[in-house]
Amino acid sequence: MAFHNTQEKFGPFSTGTPPKNLTVQANGGSVNIEIEVAPDVWITPADLPLPYTTDVSVTVEVAECHVRITPLLGAIYNFGAGV
Repeated sequence: MAFHNTQEKFGPFSTGTPPKNLTVQANGGSVNIEIEVAPDVWITPADLPLPYTTDVSVTVEVAECHVRITPLLGAIYNFGAGV
């Protein structure tokens, strides 16, 4: 499993794309997820308890969107299989 320590954008994901797994290793930092709702307009999904400040593995619905993940202060993450 490859972990990332920089901000990354994923997508676009099409209709019917299955949910993706997000695994966070906080390491004293945090990871935030945002969804692009219009070109260069990003929001934090209301249904996710963000930012993640502890080690966690969650499922994220990604159909019909772009996803931006931002780690801060030493946090790392893995998003989806093979990413």
